Amino acid sequence: MFQIKCLMPKLEPKDVNWNMLEAAISSLWNFLICSFLLQVTPFILKKLDNM
Repeated sequence: MFQIKCLMPKLEPKDVNWNMLEAAISSLWNFLICSFLLQVTPFILKKLDNM
């Protein structure tokens, strides 16, 4: 069996946990923004159509 060595530098567990938390918060924030825009868009289009 061949052992494959990773080319990425080894990260400490604190760094890995911080990166995972940061990615999770970023994904949640993007989801909330997209869902808000999907909810608001029809009302904005109606208002613009009435002008």
